[in-house]
Amino acid sequence: MTRLNRAVGGIQGASKLVVFVPLCKDVDAAKDIFLKVVAHPDLQVADEATRTRAPSTLYLEKFRQKFTFLPVERDVTQILEACKVAEFVVFGFSAEEEVDEYGELCLACIQAQGVPSVASVVVGVDSLPQKKKGEVKKALVSYIADFFPDDQKLFTVDNTLEILNLLRHLSTAHTRPVLWRDRHPYMAVEQLEWEEKDPASETVTLRLTGYAKGKPFSANRLVYLQNFGDFQVEKIESAPDPIYMMKYSHRRERTTSIRSETSDMSVDSTPEVKAETLTKRLVLHLPDPEERDQLIAENDIDPLANDQTILDDSEVAEAQVQYDHIMKGETQKKLVPKGTSSYQAVWITESDDEKGEGSDSEDEDEDAMEGEEGEEEQAEAEPEAEEHEEVDLENRTGAEDDQFNAEEDEEEYHKFIEEKQRAMESRDDLEFPDEVDTPLDMPARQRFVKYRGMKSFRTSPWDPYENLPLDYGRIFDFQNFKRTQKRVLEDEEGAAPFQFITVTVAAVPRALLQPYQGGFSGLLTLFGLLHHEHKTSVLNFSMTRHPTFEGIVKSKDPLIIHTGFRSLVARPIYSQPSPGNKHKFERFFQAGRSIATIYGPIQYPPSPALFFRDNGPGHVPSLVATGTLQSVNPKRVVVKRIILTGSPYKINKRHATIRYMFFNPDDVQWFKPVELRSKYGRVGHIKESLGTHGYMKWY
Repeated sequence: MTRLNRAVGGIQGASKLVVFVPLCKDVDAAKDIFLKVVAHPDLQVADEATRTRAPSTLYLEKFRQKFTFLPVERDVTQILEACKVAEFVVFGFSAEEEVDEYGELCLACIQAQGVPSVASVVVGVDSLPQKKKGEVKKALVSYIADFFPDDQKLFTVDNTLEILNLLRHLSTAHTRPVLWRDRHPYMAVEQLEWEEKDPASETVTLRLTGYAKGKPFSANRLVYLQNFGDFQVEKIESAPDPIYMMKYSHRRERTTSIRSETSDMSVDSTPEVKAETLTKRLVLHLPDPEERDQLIAENDIDPLANDQTILDDSEVAEAQVQYDHIMKGETQKKLVPKGTSSYQAVWITESDDEKGEGSDSEDEDEDAMEGEEGEEEQAEAEPEAEEHEEVDLENRTGAEDDQFNAEEDEEEYHKFIEEKQRAMESRDDLEFPDEVDTPLDMPARQRFVKYRGMKSFRTSPWDPYENLPLDYGRIFDFQNFKRTQKRVLEDEEGAAPFQFITVTVAAVPRALLQPYQGGFSGLLTLFGLLHHEHKTSVLNFSMTRHPTFEGIVKSKDPLIIHTGFRSLVARPIYSQPSPGNKHKFERFFQAGRSIATIYGPIQYPPSPALFFRDNGPGHVPSLVATGTLQSVNPKRVVVKRIILTGSPYKINKRHATIRYMFFNPDDVQWFKPVELRSKYGRVGHIKESLGTHGYMKWY
């Protein structure tokens, strides 16, 4: 802790990054806080033109501290990105308006992600009557204590004395470490330049300059640039620190003035040599071709490693018949997944279609099916429809407006019906988990052919490498992940932290630099990846539902996940956090705690995670849950469990007749080896089938 505080803030170290976060609607962080703070006369800046440009680095001579001030807007994504690299977060409160729902969302997200040191500022308190000032400050201090009990100090920025008190607090307060962040090298970019080696190329070389923090920056590892992606590093070199150069030039001028007053001796040339040394760029680290990480995120699938099957004569004959139909131009209408091409539709057999028609609500997360011929007819009809869409908007009748409104109302109605249906399914899943009705239109042995009967869900053996999906051939697995993590975290190779450096990044797409064509300003973060953190594997997150979220989340619904320094869009599946190597699949994320599993880039736990639901443009995202990265483990088995129920028809001392579990004797024979269990725990087996309607005798 002492070493960190000495390395951050001093004249020869890295500056303290202070982020101003507005929590009320009437607070503008840039206008109401940032511009007032940077205008304080005691703050010195190397170039006056950069004083009001964010981020802005200044030096406070009174406390010998160096700060970088950065205001952010009321955007939860931007706030989270800024807090990932900040040493201090200064919350902006209003003296007239309370913190709204969006402000409380930002506070909850910052708490879940990992809180650096915190301070609070109230804006507009001088405009209040003297009697009300104390009441407002007392209420705000009480409000802050609910979220941050150790950081209850409240400041104002209405005069230079109050601003100096805030700067004194930022200078003397200890910076709180954030574990997941300090294990990586990172920086808040202050200067951005790029060079075009080939004008015809779609990529450029990017030069990012800022104060390095965390672990040493290594040129052999990849870097993650916020909203850009992962890239390789060409070199890491030192850069002249503008604040240190400013203080050195002032010291040199003062020394020269003193010597000229005391004697006629010429000024020693040592400062001249030292100044040239300070402005020179020194290469700190270069990549080693043998140790350099590559931009390989997935493995190549080996088709020979999968199970092979030999076609029999009947399958060959069936394929020949389908081929003849295609060559003759005879097409057969079949149900195919939406977006399937005609070439892909050839490989979908009728048996797959029959299974899709007979599936119940458990498989509703599969893609909707539609006719292939219907798609072709629609595609042919679209050009004709486009020719008739050229209408005079001024002469459009009221009937057309009514038609458009009717279409919007119909869309809202269908959306309402869909949400209501999801609510009913979620309630049924909570009250009757895993209970499934046997279908009437297809045999149970065909509908549940992918399932197996298990004597005990917890103790029955299960091979984690059995029946893996094809995508598992692309991911990476570790023989011993904990040992790998320990070895990676002990690596200290690279340029030392807490200095002003320039990281040269190779092959950055030119299109990503459009927002910075007019000059760089704002927030841009750079994180150094640890070894293997670019590769894809299976991530398991423990997540707890946020108290303010009341929506319904189903497995495979898209969510925005902020985990560590990354933000991902994924479709997680949920399972119970049970012991053992098998974990029950959950169709819905119910209240309480669950495990979310996704494909994603490797990270080393623990790492915080926030789960958001995107509510569309113009709407505030909903915080669904918070949690942490639990493990990176592709061998964690998630099993979908179903329970078939029946009703007793006759009950004797030793056996009972059961009905409504199956509806034909063949299904009874198929499930005969499976052990049955009554509601109160009595265990039995199927003895024989009775009649032709699926009745059976259980003993």
